[in-house]
Amino acid sequence: MIGLSIYTTDLDKPILFKLQKYNTMRLFNPSTYINRRKQLASHVKSGVILLIGNDETPMNYQDNTYPFRQDSTFLYFFGLSKAKLAATIDCETGESTLFGNDPSIDEIVWTGPQKCLADYASKVGVSKTYEFKTLFEVIQKSIASGRNIHFIHPYKPDHLILLADMLQISIEKVSGSYSKKLIEGIVKQRLYKSAEELTEIDKAVNIT
Repeated sequence: MIGLSIYTTDLDKPILFKLQKYNTMRLFNPSTYINRRKQLASHVKSGVILLIGNDETPMNYQDNTYPFRQDSTFLYFFGLSKAKLAATIDCETGESTLFGNDPSIDEIVWTGPQKCLADYASKVGVSKTYEFKTLFEVIQKSIASGRNIHFIHPYKPDHLILLADMLQISIEKVSGSYSKKLIEGIVKQRLYKSAEELTEIDKAVNIT
């Protein structure tokens, strides 16, 4: 994705337009993400795992944002460095679902053609996608049927608010309702690196 940033310190001088490349996704084979999610679901055993990706962070107005950085846990299991995404993993069936929105006409006018949500999902081994707003309904149905919702400790205020809305509990209660079983499973997996992960680590070390 290409972002356009505008910088100026003096209104009498020409405005400097700076093109900035960001949000480039380098993905492993889809089977890597499928196996990671399968292993996590097996560890947690029951209920629904909910992983929330990060959103854009505005600097001084909505469309002028800081460089995007995806949530590391979301990246590990779903690989997509794209804003406004969330995903669920059904621990009993192993099925993964990606929630997000296809680009709007306004976005396409500004950025040019973009892939739809289903295209992104297929790259990480996910076949089931829904609009982001559908996530609320899915979580509420799961709760109503007596299933536990597993999520990691939220570190961003917008995630805290989002979880409180979806779970219909207070923000204070959200902070203490995170899943220790889920966190244990994530830590256990990420302690060990595959050959392809080590290759990428070597590349990063050589760059820095």
